[in-house]
Amino acid sequence: MTKSNLLYLWHASAGWRRWIVLDTGIGACSVLLSLVFIYVSKLTIDVATGATEGTSLWQAGAWLVGLLVMQQACNAWDSWLMVRIQIGLGNAVRHRLFAHLLYCRWNELERFHTGDVVNRVERDVSTLTGMLTGSLPSLLITSVQLVAAFVFFCWLDPWLPWVIAAILPLFLPAARYYMHRMNRYTHAIRESDSHIQSLIQESLQHRMVIKALEQDRRHVNRLDMRQQTWYGQVMQRTRFSLLVRILVASAFSGGYLVAFIWGAVGLRDGLITFGTMAAFLQLVGKIQQPVLSLGRLLPAFAETFTAIDRLKGLEEVPEEEKNGPLPFPATPDVEIRDVTFRYSPGDRAVLRHFSCDFPAGSCTAVAGETGKGKTTLIRLLLALTEPEEGSLCLKLDMRNYPISPDTRCNFTYVPQGNTLFSGTVRDNLLMGNPQATEDDMRQALRTAVADFVFAQPDGLDTLLGESGGGLSEGQAQRIAIARALLRPARILLLDEATSALDVETERQFITNLRHDYPDRTFIFITHHEAVTAMCDRVIRL
Repeated sequence: MTKSNLLYLWHASAGWRRWIVLDTGIGACSVLLSLVFIYVSKLTIDVATGATEGTSLWQAGAWLVGLLVMQQACNAWDSWLMVRIQIGLGNAVRHRLFAHLLYCRWNELERFHTGDVVNRVERDVSTLTGMLTGSLPSLLITSVQLVAAFVFFCWLDPWLPWVIAAILPLFLPAARYYMHRMNRYTHAIRESDSHIQSLIQESLQHRMVIKALEQDRRHVNRLDMRQQTWYGQVMQRTRFSLLVRILVASAFSGGYLVAFIWGAVGLRDGLITFGTMAAFLQLVGKIQQPVLSLGRLLPAFAETFTAIDRLKGLEEVPEEEKNGPLPFPATPDVEIRDVTFRYSPGDRAVLRHFSCDFPAGSCTAVAGETGKGKTTLIRLLLALTEPEEGSLCLKLDMRNYPISPDTRCNFTYVPQGNTLFSGTVRDNLLMGNPQATEDDMRQALRTAVADFVFAQPDGLDTLLGESGGGLSEGQAQRIAIARALLRPARILLLDEATSALDVETERQFITNLRHDYPDRTFIFITHHEAVTAMCDRVIRL
């Protein structure tokens, strides 16, 4: 276990460390009670066989019952605490990671597949939580059991424990090799698992395209191939793990046999009592069980190290630098000067020495062939990415304000395609402005020519499926426009936002928009000549 992994576990457990320590302490108490139970069992047998006097059988039996009750109480409390900690800690870690993913730089996160990110947030966080709430406390409790049982064994017989323990040093180099190999297997398995989830998510997301192109069987076959790879990796790890377990179990069976023969000889020679013999056999299990448990924990540690590496990969994505929103009291001008942009070093420049202005209150159409940088321009205005050269700024009262995440509050955005969320129409509209009143929502819907919502039986509370399921593309697009209009921003960016509307509806929407929001700036990314004709200015890329 490396120092960096320990530090990661320490930071991940913030806010829950006292509970984890309490849970571990209860587990350790249960272990100590089990050792006391062994001692009282020995005493009970010795009293029953007449080897010990001074204690009645009833007293010894009462002690046994009391110890059993206390053990059960500790186990129940431990189980309750473990569930509470596991849920709370898992939610806390997932919350921190999810918040980081939303706050990080958009372009930096793009290199991860969405399915892979979801897999890390769910599976790897669960693995990490399992380590902090299960495996790590088990390691500490098991260590307490091993030491306490060994000391107790030495008190009963000073030689036998050392004979049994002589095999332990043989496992140290083997354990190191085992961890290294298990870590390699686990990393490959987790990567394959992410590939499977990515394929499933992408296929379900684009199932209409798959059906239209009749590629159902091909995608099922792709899943089969990826699952076969994953299956082979899991079975390879399982075979290796089982082989190691068989070897360890065989060695410990030999230890049990040594203890049994040692005790039998002691009984024959009158050196020990029947109670001591029974204690021997129980203590052998108490020593061997922790070592076996440690062996079973090794795969969990290997899986956790892999999960930590994958979670670090997400957490290392830098967050946006934000000092706080910078809203403008009036609509500013937008100035772009000599901007050059490429997505990766060595790629062709999407924009090269590009300059333009968007005056306050203007309505501008940005047109051009596919791949000329129209959508990239919107990303630059929203400060989702930064130019390689040049500058973008907002200008108000003769002052220039560089475009940054802090100025994003002055923009509202309607992206391409269907971008509605599952929930009600009201839920989607409130994403634009959580403080919007019902009158505000109705006005935005009318401007967006989305009056069809009022004809629905549930109106604003009409339930939508995933990606606006139940609506046509044009209807979903108009609700997305209404959502953007509710945002208290003065510059509206529309990226092919009317592509699914018929000409008459498109014309009515633009007329409503310019009439109802005369002081706002509108920037249309479009291929439609009808939209271009209704704008004041046209910029062709």
